[in-house]
Amino acid sequence: RPEPAARWLSWVRDRLHTGGAPDLRELAALAGVHRSHLARSFSARYGVSVGEYHRRLRLAAAAQRLSRATVPLARLARESGFSDQAHLTRWFTRVLGVTPGAYARGMRDQRRALPAPP
Repeated sequence: RPEPAARWLSWVRDRLHTGGAPDLRELAALAGVHRSHLARSFSARYGVSVGEYHRRLRLAAAAQRLSRATVPLARLARESGFSDQAHLTRWFTRVLGVTPGAYARGMRDQRRALPAPP
């Protein structure tokens, strides 16, 4: 039987996709639940904490930008919500297993290897 909280949990998840740093108290207040309940329910439903979910969204956005354009890594880090280049590099490597620079080089090499469209 689906949990009745599924609607507010989906709302919280969707809110994380809109950007900005999540504040657990604010999210809980807007969802009408206590922050501890929000934290437990979110982790149970999505398998990660609210903060980890948001961090992975930021990492995915950074990876997407790295694959499309050349941008200074320090700027990309700030625009992706990380405090600096080292912060982005540390999390990127921890989660994706490769540095942002190596990821970008791999994406450039992959694009070069693709055949030209007819």
